[in-house]
Amino acid sequence: MWWWLATPVSLRHAPIDPAQKLDCVSYAPFRGAQSPLNSTLQISAEQIAADLKQLATVTGCVRTYSVDNGLDQVPALAQKAGLKV
Repeated sequence: MWWWLATPVSLRHAPIDPAQKLDCVSYAPFRGAQSPLNSTLQISAEQIAADLKQLATVTGCVRTYSVDNGLDQVPALAQKAGLKV
């Protein structure tokens, strides 16, 4: 019985019209070994700007839940990318 409960279930992709965008998405800039648990880590403005540029193609808004690790740069960089925060 336990193996059945742990069996992966295939989910269909949400039917999003390519001409539409998502209302808003949560954003966390951490890649690879980067961790929000590392208090000395500062994500570069270049990395955040690249992420936001890519996100701007699918949404008009991002939200964050912190200002640590360089996330304090998000509002200014999001504005440049045409995103609301």
